[in-house]
Amino acid sequence: MRRRLLITCSALLSLSLVGCQDDAEQTTIDRPGSSAAMQATTPAAMDAAGDLMLARTGPGPHLTDGAGSALYALQGDIAGEGCVDVCLEAWPPMLVSDATPSAAAGLQPNLVATVQRPDGMHQVTYGNKPLYRYAGDTGVGRTTGHGVKDRWGQWLLVGPDGGMLPAGQAGADDPG
Repeated sequence: MRRRLLITCSALLSLSLVGCQDDAEQTTIDRPGSSAAMQATTPAAMDAAGDLMLARTGPGPHLTDGAGSALYALQGDIAGEGCVDVCLEAWPPMLVSDATPSAAAGLQPNLVATVQRPDGMHQVTYGNKPLYRYAGDTGVGRTTGHGVKDRWGQWLLVGPDGGMLPAGQAGADDPG
């Protein structure tokens, strides 16, 4: 119960950082424990349990969190040390309190783990890559952080095989 409350609060905080989106987009996302895909139109319509899911839209199949937010990795980041302090305003990490999230159909459960960040929090990893959301993504299906190069490095979506998607498909300007 405590884990679900913490994750729900984390999801709500993430949503408050990025704002609301009036023009909802449909995104197909595979849910954990289900072979069927569901259609979601808003972050509120999705489970915010912190599970890793697979979106099949955008520049290619990529990870999302339980609220449908795209998940990114920072090139060269191994233990969350690449994004600290002010970086966390633009790139909030996917954190858990005491359990590793489950993986949806199409993802490899053996690639899901956690790493202890420099601040002591436990961050979800996939394929040994710490996972982050992007504050500039203003709704389900948004992937504006893909290909961003900023003062922390280059950010890329993470694919179902644990690798980073190529940057050539999308891009955005430096968020800060």
